[in-house]
Amino acid sequence: MAHKGFTFVETLIYVALIGITLTGFVAFALAAAGARAKNDAMREVNANANMALDYLSREIKGAAHMISPVKGGSGDGLILSLPDGEIVTIGAMDGILTEEIGGETTNITSPGAAISNLSFANLSGVGEEDNARILFTVSAGDEAYGKEFKYSMDIQTAVCLRVRQE
Repeated sequence: MAHKGFTFVETLIYVALIGITLTGFVAFALAAAGARAKNDAMREVNANANMALDYLSREIKGAAHMISPVKGGSGDGLILSLPDGEIVTIGAMDGILTEEIGGETTNITSPGAAISNLSFANLSGVGEEDNARILFTVSAGDEAYGKEFKYSMDIQTAVCLRVRQE
């Protein structure tokens, strides 16, 4: 007697093998998507941290003097007097690092990453050149999907105003 087709047991085995194989592929695809989301968050944080540090360093080094915070003081904003007499105010608004010059506000960092815990301190003493300590946290990613999709970095640095020869 010749058989045509598969037996029920053979069909169940094939379905189980295909199911196991597909489960492995789906798990791999989800892991790859998660790694990409984490990588995107890390790239956004690094890009915005570098942008903020470059900007802050350039502005502080190019300033004539630091108005706020005063020597020995600290605060969540930085006010600089530029050599041409213009006043620059730097702070964070809605998670974005901003500068204000002449009443016009400009975003320094992108909305893709949030700036938080921004703090400036003037580390110099009386008669010393201004030295600014900068602290902030940059974070990106969507915590709604889990902490593995969020990335943050704490930044701390200090920048001196350039000593001017007169």
